[in-house]
Formats: sequence, structure tokens, C-alpha cells
Amino acid sequence: MALTGIQILKYLPKTNCKECGFSTCMAFAMKVASGQAEIDACPYIDPKIKEEIAEALAPPIRKVELGGGNYVYFLGGESVLFRHDKRFENPPLIGTLISTNMKDEEISRRIGLYKKLQWERVGTILRLDTLFLQDEGSEERFIEIVKKVRNELPWVALVLASSDVGTLKKAIEICNNFKPLIYGANSQNFEDFANFSLSTKVPLTIIGESLDEVCSLSEKAFKKGLKELVLDPGSQVLRELFEDLVIIRKSAIKSRFKLLGFPVITFPYRYTDSDLLEILIASMIICKYGSIIILSDLKPEALFNLLIERMNIYTDPQKPMVVEEGIYPINGPDENSLVAITCNFALTYFIVSGEIEASRVPTWLLIKDTDGLSVLTAWAAGKFGADTIAPFVKKCGIEEKVKHRNLIIPGYLAGIKGELEDELPDWKIIVGPREASGIPSFFKKFYEELKEELKKEEKVSEKREIKEEKKTFEKIEILKEEKTIKEKKEKLEKEKEESGYKVICIAENINIMSKRIGKAIKERNPQPIQQMAKDGVKLGADYLDLNIGPAKKDALELAPWIVKIVEEVVDIPISLDTTNPEAMIAGIKASKQPSKALINSVTIHKDKLDKLAPFAAEIGCDVVALLWGEKGLLRDANERADLALDLVNKLNEYGIPNEKIWVDPVLTPITLDVQQIKEVLKFLSILQEITPGVKTIVGLSNVSNGVASHLRPYLNRVMLMMLMKYNLYSAILDIYDKELVEIAKGKHPEWVSLVHKIMDGEKIDIQSLSSKELEIYKTVKVLTGEIIFSESWLEV
Repeated sequence: MALTGIQILKYLPKTNCKECGFSTCMAFAMKVASGQAEIDACPYIDPKIKEEIAEALAPPIRKVELGGGNYVYFLGGESVLFRHDKRFENPPLIGTLISTNMKDEEISRRIGLYKKLQWERVGTILRLDTLFLQDEGSEERFIEIVKKVRNELPWVALVLASSDVGTLKKAIEICNNFKPLIYGANSQNFEDFANFSLSTKVPLTIIGESLDEVCSLSEKAFKKGLKELVLDPGSQVLRELFEDLVIIRKSAIKSRFKLLGFPVITFPYRYTDSDLLEILIASMIICKYGSIIILSDLKPEALFNLLIERMNIYTDPQKPMVVEEGIYPINGPDENSLVAITCNFALTYFIVSGEIEASRVPTWLLIKDTDGLSVLTAWAAGKFGADTIAPFVKKCGIEEKVKHRNLIIPGYLAGIKGELEDELPDWKIIVGPREASGIPSFFKKFYEELKEELKKEEKVSEKREIKEEKKTFEKIEILKEEKTIKEKKEKLEKEKEESGYKVICIAENINIMSKRIGKAIKERNPQPIQQMAKDGVKLGADYLDLNIGPAKKDALELAPWIVKIVEEVVDIPISLDTTNPEAMIAGIKASKQPSKALINSVTIHKDKLDKLAPFAAEIGCDVVALLWGEKGLLRDANERADLALDLVNKLNEYGIPNEKIWVDPVLTPITLDVQQIKEVLKFLSILQEITPGVKTIVGLSNVSNGVASHLRPYLNRVMLMMLMKYNLYSAILDIYDKELVEIAKGKHPEWVSLVHKIMDGEKIDIQSLSSKELEIYKTVKVLTGEIIFSESWLEV
């Protein structure tokens, strides 16, 4: 079983010497556990222990490396049975075979197809990446073919098949540092092939007539010290092939059976004479665990589909596919062509570019890097607003390609038109259609208008260079005095006992996304905001969260204004919630009690961290450490722990002690993925061991986002009780939900106890539950994924 960071830490010297390149032994242990660092980086661990740890961290399906230089391929490295459990790691290599019995014309034809059959999709080149070379008893011709392939197809990983070890040795010398795979060792020649593999350090294929024989040969290989192996189970019929593939993967992952924990090579043509059926078999092997797929021949129409399937299956299901930021010419544009912009979410790009192609209008399509988020999501995250689009437009080079200054933006971004025109004064901003289906007609009409306009007046704008202000901050010495995990835990438990355990309530209701508050902010009308602030205090809020969003326009005036009008009528601390660091600083400075304010939030992103962390340290206020990675939402508890370590350590370096850091693990909607909720709970259960003394905070209403409004309170209340099991410190919540606030204030301990019993797996007598308790029971089951979520879960 794979080791956790905590388990690895036990073997480390715990001196925080930093010789490994990390600030603490704990940070190093977490990186090793997540596969982002090698245990060899620590010079003080006993070599035997290192070997044991490395063995324990090895994936159930061992990783085998082929190729070299710019073309390195990995087989195996898999740790899950199903893609949605995490992701499949290394896509299978696909290719065909060349035999010494083939005529020169046929060999040249196949090599030519390798060069010809290449496609680009989502910025990725799709092509064949392996070739099976078969020696049929002619050493000289075999060596000649190896030389030809290496010269003409330098990216292709080779599988070398010969019964003669001497021939294979000559072939490997030709490959030089480009590591091939040797095929194949069987029960008759095993000793010769195994010794040859050991001496040349080249991976070896084991061929058996059954899985029992494969296991026997694998065990012999292990005893000789061979660990880079590929299996050929010798399946006789198609059904047996798929049974063997599943048994191999399941035995390795579920039972940790090491003798079958290796990649598998397959030959679909062995099971049919039909070209169509061969491709269908290959398609199934991509999904079901093959690591190398050798086809009888190359059919372009079939190969393209296989490569697309492979790309789709081997993408990370929890991370969006993206296209590279840049300028994409469509329909042969020139200096008078249209200019449009959209995000780099691959699905958006292909739909938009497809509609533009259909319109036949010459267009320069600008793709802005939004970390793979769609248009509206990117805007909400502060990655696709006027402040990010404008610098990109200025520096991407589009101003050198066109004479006019007209930019078409997605219809869903109509709200930023004014801000974008302020940021790009030389450009006219055109709001395009909201849906992609409207692109052809819109582009055709606007293109005709543009051509007429250019005929009347030719306008060339001077290039404007972006001047980015760089602020330098002095590093502040670390103020925090380290305390032990035991002391922190004891302190938490003591506080919990003395206070009856209450969750700090941060009222979420003063939010720019609210129609009432949004209108009041736009009109600078303090009355609705002040009334809601007074309501919050009356209803039990400990903090008021003032969410002003990205605050791109008038940010330096808006943030101080809302802080001041709220503090005119209430005395409780404020939590200022914005993605704009300048607005954050201006708002906190305007507070009557800045040291009691809460900065919501800082992330690992350097541009934001370098501005807010020194400011927070200087005034002594608390900060929310939002666990949002460089590429967006984190997949699991381990990734959250890894990022929490990095972010907390960086905040410590700026002089912010753990006690002033509120870690937000990012709670996501149940409609998105219930597994994410489970990962948040798992992360909170280990947080104090990793970063002792930090506080915790969640945006509670996120869990019910997208659910019918009358059902949201049920999810929010039970989610809060589940989080309380792990000593949740604070929650941003709906202060108007009386029952939710009562739970946070510790008024319903019997409900909380019931929730925790269910979470612990205690048997509950459903018949004895009241109607209220039954609602809670069903909701816990939904939030833990034991019952599939639907909006009728309470009626089941």
C-alpha cells in the first residue's frame, strides 16, 4: 500500500536541514508521497530504508521507460482500475509491425505512412509512436531495417523481436541511448534473455502460454533483479485476452500482486482476419489496460479514431482540456479581417473555431489562457475580465496583424464592455452572440460593415506597450514560535470543551452577485447594505463577508466605501472578499479595526501572494489561504495537503504565524462531484498534523450551489455538521437560515452526534428516527456518496 506523507516522515531525520531542497522534512515527505520528489534527495536515510520506501511508493503497475532524448515514453505507472477514480497515467503506444520477410516496397510504404499519418488536435500531435520489428532469421536484413527506422523515424519507440541474443545486441548498439523493448523471453530461452536484459539494462517482454506461466517467469525475473518488464499473456482467443487484461490489472491494483504488476503488449490481429474487427479490438484494449498495441497494417480512417480515443481516455477527467494561448488564423485572415477572443477551454475553442470556419469569414481568433475554464467561469474566477484581456491583446501581437481596432468578445461578457474599452482606449469593443450557433450570421454581417468602414477611413493605431508596475517588499522575519502537534491538538480539544464548540459564523449575504446588493453597490446606495449588516449582527454573525467580486472598475474607491458604510452601523469584524489585491489593500486600510479584519483570500499565485502577504503581516490581520492551485481545482486530499504545506510555509516566511491563517480547502457543489466533498473531509482530518495551529474556513453554501432553493438548507445544515467532526473553525454561511446558525452556535448537539455516528459507520435504527432525524440521515448518505444525489433524495 502506498505510503502517506506522515508515514514517510517517520523515517526522515526531522532536522529541517533543507538539503533536499524543501523547507521542512514534512514538506519533503508530502512531496515524496505525491510523486513530486524522490526519496533519494534526502542524504541521511539508510539505503535499505530508501529502497523499501521506493518500493512501497511504486505504482501497482510498474512504470517502464522506452526511448530517450526528446522522445521518452512510459508504459504502465497505473494505480486505478477506472479512469474516474483518478486518471489513467500513460497512454498505450500504437503502431504496426515490419518483418524481415517483407519486400523493400512494403517496408518503405509503412515507414512512409508513419511520416504521413499525423494530425494536430488541441495543440497535440497525434501520430503512431511504436514499431514492432520482427527478425525471421535474417540478421543482416534485420540490422538494416533497424538502421533505416532509426534514421527515418527518430521519434518511434522500437520493439525488437528476435530469437538470437547476438542479433539483438547488434540492434541495441544501433539504437545507442534510445532504449528499445526486447521481445521476448519464454520458458525455453528465459535465462539467456534475462541475463541479456540485465547486462544491457533494456526492458524485457515475458511471453507465457497462460497467466500461470507468466507469473512463474515474472517471479524468476524478480529474483534476478529485473523490474522493467512487459507481459504478453499469450491469450489464445479474444475472450481470454480481455479476461487476462482485466485479471492482470485487478490483481496488481486490488490485491497488490506484484508478479502481474507490469504493462501488457497486445496484438489485436491475432484474434481476427477482419480489418474492422481488429480496430474494434484495439479500441477496447485502449480502454481496458493494454500498454502497447501492435496492428497488422495502417488504415488512416481507423487510426485517426484510435488516436482520438486514446487522447480522450488518457486525459485527466478532473482537469479541463486546454489549447495553447495565442493567435489562431481561421479562413486565411489578413490585415482587414475580424478579430475575436475567447477562452482556452478546448471544448469552447473547437465549437467557436468550427462555427467561424463554417461562416467562411477570415478571422484572427485570440485564445486567452484561462486555466481551461469556460467563459463565465473564467470571468467569475477573475481570469477573463478586462484587466486580463487588455494586457493580452496588447502583447499578443494582434495589433501588428490588423489595420483596424475592433474586437469581438463573447456575448456572455457584455458586462465588461465598458471596462474593456477603458483598458483598451484605441479599440472598439463589439459584443458578439451569446451562443456559438449565432456566430456565422453575426460575423458575416459585421465583416461586411467592417469592410465598408475600412474603405471610408483607414485607421492605424500606435502600438502601446504594457508597463507593469513591480513592487518590491522586504521579507519580514518569521514571528511564529513553533508548537508541537500534541499541544495544538490539546488546545483545540480544551477550547472545544470549554466553549461547547461553536463555529464562527461569517455572514455571506452582502454579495455583489445578489440583485439587491449589486444594485446598491452600483448606485452607491448604502441603505440596503447597512440594513443587511445590522440584520447579520442581530442574527448572530461573528464576521460580515463583504464580497465585491473582481472589482475591476473603480476598485480603489469601491472597497473603502463599502467597508466604511458597514462599519458606520456595526462593530463586528469584516471579511473583505475580492480577487483584486489592490482593492483588498485599499479596503482593509479604510477599516476602523484593520488588525481584526480578514483578508479573503490569498492563493499560491505569486502576483497575488507577493502583494497581500506582506500587507497582512504589516497590519497583523488574519488571512484566508485558499487552496486553489496553479491549474485550478485540486483533485484530492493529498493535493490539498501538498498545497496547504507550500502556501502556509510561504505565509510563514512573510511573518504570518499559523494562528492567523484560515485554510479554505474549497468545498464544491454536490452536483459537480461528491468525491470532492469526501476529499475535503479527508483533508480536514489530517490538516492539524501537517500545519498545526491553522484555522479552517469553508464557503458552506457552495455545496448546494445549483440545487433547487428550497432544498439547499438541508444540504448546508448537514454539511456543516459533517465538517464539525473535524473541528471546523468558521463557515461563510447564509445568516438568514436560523436553524443553520443554531447548529453553528452549538444548540443542536443531538443532531451533530447523529451525523457523526452515521459518518463513523455505526448502525442506525432508521425506524426509531424522527422525521427530522430521518431527513438528516438521508442527507448524510447523499453527501457521502452512499446514495446517488437527485433532488428527490428526501422522498426516497
